Amino acid sequence: MPQATHLITLLRSVLLLLEERGHHRQALLQLLGQDESSLQNPLVRTPVANSNALWQLAYEHCGPQMGLEVARYIRPTDLQSIGAAIATAENVEQAILWFERYISLFADIAQLEVASNDAQLRFSLCHDQPLPPTHERLEAMALYGLNLISGVLDSPLEIEHVELTRPEPENSRAWQEAFNGKLSWGHEKLSVIISRQQASRRLLTHNPDLQQSSNHFLNKLLH
Repeated sequence: MPQATHLITLLRSVLLLLEERGHHRQALLQLLGQDESSLQNPLVRTPVANSNALWQLAYEHCGPQMGLEVARYIRPTDLQSIGAAIATAENVEQAILWFERYISLFADIAQLEVASNDAQLRFSLCHDQPLPPTHERLEAMALYGLNLISGVLDSPLEIEHVELTRPEPENSRAWQEAFNGKLSWGHEKLSVIISRQQASRRLLTHNPDLQQSSNHFLNKLLH
């Protein structure tokens, strides 16, 4: 069975966090079996098994707030050409639906489910297999998507409710500040709920002339 992989660019924020805490980038890249040039290529993938050591190091530094800390280093340009293609979507909902369709491009063990009605849109994240530290990695992934979308809006995306997988911590202030919405705890999947109004917000980077070619580009990568 082929081993699970994900884009190495998804680890930029983890590398930056660990560097700030005294680790050398070359040693970290060696753990991944990659070199510096791989970070400049948006299509380079690394085995999930190789990246587990980086996540564990980050957890040793940050504890349960690791996902929140990793998210502080996320930049809208981290996904390079793939992110730019998704950014041509018309609005928030279409961008999230494209993330759902192309989630395996980012990590082939990740699952993203989207459901909507007249009042709100919900997207839920989980992994096909346990990836300790589980709660923290899901939170980092959710914040990754939210930060990337907010980066192409004229103001941050407003969150109605976030259902987190972890048990409620004694002090939830850090999670409240990171997600900036109502929180609940102990759910099977991590879910983010936004209003229909927020889902309809237009992306600043929307480009109708490039939408078709962007969709073709992503479909080609998928197959």
